Amino acid sequence: MEAVAKIDQKINGGNAETSSGESVDADTLRRCRILGELIARGLSGKTETFPEEIGREDSKWLCQATYENMMDPVILPQIIDYCEEAGKENLRSRVHYSMIRSLIQMRSATEIGVYFEKEKIRHQFLKGTMMKRIYPNYELRDMGDIDVVVDESQIEEAERVLTKLGYTKGASEDHHHCFLQEPFLVVELHWDLYDRHRDRRQYLYFRDRSCRKALKGREFGQSFDPVDFYIYMIAHSARHFYETGCGIRHLVDVYVYCTKKKEELEPERLRKGLEACGLVAFERKIRELAFAWLEQRPLTEEQVNLLMYMIDSGVHGKSENGIWAMLAEDSLSSGEEINAKFSFLFPSYTQMKELYPWLEKRPYLLPAGWVMRAFRGLRDREAVERAKKVRDMDVKQAWKMIDLYKSMDLRLTRD
Repeated sequence: MEAVAKIDQKINGGNAETSSGESVDADTLRRCRILGELIARGLSGKTETFPEEIGREDSKWLCQATYENMMDPVILPQIIDYCEEAGKENLRSRVHYSMIRSLIQMRSATEIGVYFEKEKIRHQFLKGTMMKRIYPNYELRDMGDIDVVVDESQIEEAERVLTKLGYTKGASEDHHHCFLQEPFLVVELHWDLYDRHRDRRQYLYFRDRSCRKALKGREFGQSFDPVDFYIYMIAHSARHFYETGCGIRHLVDVYVYCTKKKEELEPERLRKGLEACGLVAFERKIRELAFAWLEQRPLTEEQVNLLMYMIDSGVHGKSENGIWAMLAEDSLSSGEEINAKFSFLFPSYTQMKELYPWLEKRPYLLPAGWVMRAFRGLRDREAVERAKKVRDMDVKQAWKMIDLYKSMDLRLTRD
C-alpha cells in the first residue's frame, strides 16, 4: 500500500511529542495515519473493509475517536469487521442512527426554508446544512443542529413558523434561540452571526448582508459566495479552537470544501478577507494539516502536535482547554515566559479587563477582581475542570500548549 508508513516514521530521529508534552509512540502515529486514510477512503465512497489488518486495541481507539468527532458513517463501515463481536451491533446502530438523523435533518431544513420563503422571511442556513450539500454524500457529514440566521426584525415571525412546524422553544443564548422537536431535532435561530463585541472583526466583516446572494429559485433564501463561506467556516472553527479546542471534523470540512471549490476561491480576495478577520495563520495551519494528513503525506512535529490535540478535543472541544488561549495571550502581552500556574490563578490586567470592564478605570482594584473571579470559579464546574488541568500540568506540557496557541495568532476575546 502506497505511503503506508509515511506518517508512522519517527520524527527528527525519535518519537514525536504531542502538545501535551508526552512522546507519541509508534502505535499512536500508526493509528493517526490509519484514521486519515479511513476518512479519505470514506469520502471517496468506499465502505468495504479496510485492507490493512487492524488489531483490537487499534479498533477500540479508532471507534472512540470516530464517536467523539462525529464521523461514524465515514469510518465505521470500514472497520466493523476488526471490532469485537459483542460490540458490532452497537456500531451498526450508530451508523444507521446517523444516516436516519441526516435524512430527517435535511428534510426538515428544506421544509423550514420553504415556509420561511412563503412568509417572506429573509434567511440563511449556516455551516452544517450547507456542508452536507458540499460533501460527496450528505449522510457522510454529521451535524448536531440546524443553524439558520434571519433578520433581527423578523425573529418573531420566524419563531411563529417554527412553532407552527411543531418545534418548542428552549434555551436562549447571546444571539440565538433554540427550538426543539423530539426525538432529536434542534434548530438554532440566529439573528447575528457574530457578537459585535466578542467577535468584533468578524462582526464588521460579515455585517453587510448585501454581500450575500440569493439562492437559486428563491427570493428570500440567501447564501455566502464561495470565498465568504470559507472565511465564515474558518472563523467558526477558530472560535471553537480558541475557547475549547476543536475536533478533526473541522479538518475534514476544510479538505472537502477546498477540494470542491478550489476554482472559485479567489486567492487575493480570500487573503484580504482572512487578514481582515485576523485568521491568516490559523487558516494556513489548519488547511496544510488537513491536506497533508488526508493525502497521507509526512507530517511535521508541529502538525502531529496539532492533530493529536484536535483528535483528543473532539467535535465540541473540552471546556478545560480554555486555559491555553488565556496563557498564550499573557505570554504574548508580557513578552516573556510566564509561570503558567500563577498566570491562571492571577490573570494579567489585560485579561481581567475582559471579565470585569470596570477595571479599565480602576486598575488599582485588580486584586479585588482576582478575589471575585476565585469565588465565581468555585461555583463554575468548567472553571473547576480548568483548575484541575492547571494543577496537574508540568512546565513542559504547559509550554507545548502555549506555543501551539501562540502560533495560531488568534487575538479573540472570551465570553
